[in-house]
Amino acid sequence: MASYARAFETVIVFNWQQADIFSVEVEKLACWQTMKGVGFSEYELYQLFKQEYCEELWYQLHGDELANQSIANLLFKASIKGYIDILLCEFQQHFLLPVSGQMCHLTLSYFNQLDYNELARWLCLTSSYIENLALQPTSPPYRDDHNMASGMWLH
Repeated sequence: MASYARAFETVIVFNWQQADIFSVEVEKLACWQTMKGVGFSEYELYQLFKQEYCEELWYQLHGDELANQSIANLLFKASIKGYIDILLCEFQQHFLLPVSGQMCHLTLSYFNQLDYNELARWLCLTSSYIENLALQPTSPPYRDDHNMASGMWLH
C-alpha cells in the first residue's frame, strides 16, 4: 500500500530542489505565499503543510488504501494543486461510475484494479491537460460540457 511519508517526500519540493512534472513547488502555492505574507516562518509553514494540510488531503484520497505508490503520488499532486475533483470526475465519467469528484470506495477499487501503465499514462496526460488549461487566461479551467478524458484513455 502507498505511504504518506513517501508521497510527501516525493511530491513536495522546495525552490532549491529540482522540480519535475511529478512534483509541486510548495513555495509557489498561493496558500503558502499567503501564510508567509502574514508572518509564518518557513519552519512553521513546513510543519503545517506536512502535519496538517497535506495529511488531510492524503486522508481524503484514501492514500493508504491505494495499491501503487506512483499512482498515489500523482493523485496526491493533483490534490495539492487543487484539481483532484476535476481529475476524479473525468475518471468516474469515463468508467461510468457515480460522479462525485471524491475518492469513494468504488473509485478506489477501480484505481487499484486497473493496469498500472495505462492508468499512469492517463493520469499524467489528464493532469498535464488540466494544468495547461488552467494556465490559459482566456479559457475557463474546466468546461462541464466537454469530457476531455473520454478520448484519452489508452486501451
